[in-house]
Amino acid sequence: MEINMFTVMGLSAAAILVACAIIALCANFNNKYDEYRKKRGCGIMGSKSQAKTKAKERLLAKEAAQRMN
Repeated sequence: MEINMFTVMGLSAAAILVACAIIALCANFNNKYDEYRKKRGCGIMGSKSQAKTKAKERLLAKEAAQRMN
């Protein structure tokens, strides 16, 4: 449908091909970012990451308790 719009505007065949290529690139890369992001890991941390996160939380809690006293 975009090709009909471009031909009405009087663009050359090369310009139409470039425009179609840009549309295809945007559809295949930019717009699929969320789809790829959702498939990779889903926010599940491994055992090492969980241990590091718990250690950081304990350290922050300890510092907060010291500030309160």
